[in-house]
Amino acid sequence: SNDAGIFGLTFDGRMGRLKFATANLVTLALLYIPLIMALQRPTLGRLALLTIVAVVLTVFGMRLAVLRCHDCDKSGWWSILLWLPTVNFIVTLVLAFAPGTDGTNDYGELPVPANWPAFGVAALCASLLFALSFSTLMTAFERMADDDGDQEAAVQFQYDPRAATLPGSQAQAGFNESYLPARNNKAFAVSQAGAWGW
Repeated sequence: SNDAGIFGLTFDGRMGRLKFATANLVTLALLYIPLIMALQRPTLGRLALLTIVAVVLTVFGMRLAVLRCHDCDKSGWWSILLWLPTVNFIVTLVLAFAPGTDGTNDYGELPVPANWPAFGVAALCASLLFALSFSTLMTAFERMADDDGDQEAAVQFQYDPRAATLPGSQAQAGFNESYLPARNNKAFAVSQAGAWGW
């Protein structure tokens, strides 16, 4: 039999609709794991891992599309259409729903039918990981919004007890309104002419 497994390096053989759907769900699940890690703590190592996994899974996804084209008795080169915006959506739908040829075709024998329980498990895992990645993304956005709000509030409502030791209200206002909100100031001076921060 020329039935291609979900995992493999060869572009020979055929893959039926259900196995194609199962394999794509496995691909999504494998992508969501480093995505969640990168969203939780975006370090250079985690982003590099996400990039490597994305590249490997892109090649894996192209392999799946080629095998599915073979099941429809079409050349695997048709899968290049997946790289075209908008067209890729239509091609994906065709690959997902078009029935394969009955019996043997130019690319091999009829693939062994996939089983529904494997599809169900893959769908459940991909759904859970998608929900977790969405939740992690929302938490990250909320944390960034809180950080921005905290910084703005700190700038607006800053009080430094050193301001009370400065002579005159003009110097105190200059310290609180100009010096404290500015970043990287190292010194503050007061003279008869006014107050300065640098």
